[in-house]
Amino acid sequence: MNNALSKIFVVKFYQLNAGFFLFIFLLFFGLVNIKDVINLHYAIMMQVTNKSFFTLIASSVCLLYTIKCLFSVLKTINLPENSFLYNLQGLNKFNIYKKFFFCQVSIYLPVLIYSLIVVYVGFVHNQILLSVFFFFIQVLLIISCVLIYSYKINSTWKQSILPEITLPAIKRKSLLMYLYYYSVNNRKATFFTIKVFSLLLLQLMVFVNSEQVSSENVCILLLFIMSAHSLLPYYYVRFFETELPFLRNLPISVFYRYILYVFTYSLILLPELVFLFWNELNVLGSSTLFSIYFFGIAQLALFTGLQYLKGVTIERYSTIVLGLFFVSMLLLAAIGLWYLLFVELLLSIFIFLAAYNKYEINTEQS
Repeated sequence: MNNALSKIFVVKFYQLNAGFFLFIFLLFFGLVNIKDVINLHYAIMMQVTNKSFFTLIASSVCLLYTIKCLFSVLKTINLPENSFLYNLQGLNKFNIYKKFFFCQVSIYLPVLIYSLIVVYVGFVHNQILLSVFFFFIQVLLIISCVLIYSYKINSTWKQSILPEITLPAIKRKSLLMYLYYYSVNNRKATFFTIKVFSLLLLQLMVFVNSEQVSSENVCILLLFIMSAHSLLPYYYVRFFETELPFLRNLPISVFYRYILYVFTYSLILLPELVFLFWNELNVLGSSTLFSIYFFGIAQLALFTGLQYLKGVTIERYSTIVLGLFFVSMLLLAAIGLWYLLFVELLLSIFIFLAAYNKYEINTEQS
């Protein structure tokens, strides 16, 4: 079974992404002589283990690669010819976790090896705190993927492996709350993993930068967190377009449909806003904290709008998330947070309004 899973997930992943890995290898190892390559990567590793700002950037790159792995595996599971994978439900949970752990480590291996070298360099130079933090990020990313894969297998033909979570005080669910209830009921494993991951990162940021927290660090961390949240817009669009297709026939304006997504994002990002106000209000100020919150909403809305463009598959969506991370990081330095917020918000509205009525669901991804 391990050999079969390796061929289905690992071998196929590297075959499909051979060009990507070749480009990365040439970019980081093939353009300069071997001595300069060693010095360059040693300097990068020292920065990652010495300064929290570079630790967050490196962690963000690891997260983006993890998202790429995650989308690839989920798409493979969804293929009709791989429906036999659901027979894994006959195994006990530990065996399922073990098999997917092996697959995820194999897919994540290029980044994992580099990350372990970074951690080793940090320990050699007594940079213990950031080295442990970076190692913790690697473990958390791998375990999160294993849990999502296992939940995907176990949630088909079986009762959900997590208890139902409802809000008894709200009996009638308005359309505005549909996506929220979908998150905490149908996608609870993914949703709560992302939220715990997000709040842990914020807490670690506060702990590591206990003496001084800069808005620059918070913004980089925000991009990292929004990349982790990019799974949710993907699931939300699929939910509305495949499980609730009748909504397209209701007399609801396209802009109101856009508001449904924006309202949900404003709701699910409230824990991060409350955390930042509780810990960083005196340092960053309310204006900066609200701009960070609204920027998160705008970026998730942009992730949503881009999915309605023609030809956006899972792989292309993960590439878009990767590209937006780096573009946003550059624009943050160039034009500032508020300007970037309005640019992404206006762009998300324009794309959504223009592409919504032309959208056609890709049956392979549904």
